[in-house]
Amino acid sequence: EVIPRFINSPIDQLGAALLDMMGTLSLKVANIDGVIDPAERAAMRDYFVSEWGFDATYTDRALALLEESALSQPLKQTTTAIGRFVKDHPDCNAQAFYSDLITLLREIAEADGKLDEREDLAIDAIEFALKS
Repeated sequence: EVIPRFINSPIDQLGAALLDMMGTLSLKVANIDGVIDPAERAAMRDYFVSEWGFDATYTDRALALLEESALSQPLKQTTTAIGRFVKDHPDCNAQAFYSDLITLLREIAEADGKLDEREDLAIDAIEFALKS
């Protein structure tokens, strides 16, 4: 059965909420060295398009909007929000989700060809916080 694209079903809302949180965290990690490299941005876009099935144009616009506010949010606050969201949705496989998220963050951090120590430390801290 085909659902018209203009229908905002609960799964669409869930996906959009996850894009907001994961996109914010991704942008924060990418910007830790002071610059979001085009390769890091492309890694984010490709992930949300290929893994989550978001439209490429929607993803580009969503990430651009998130970037306006994401960089001022503390990393700990963003990580805590994701942890709380997953705990509030018991149908979410937390372990698999966290593993996928950490893999994404590492891919983004390495996309520009250099893993900045601050990026690596931030990802380790995020992983520790999510497993706690």
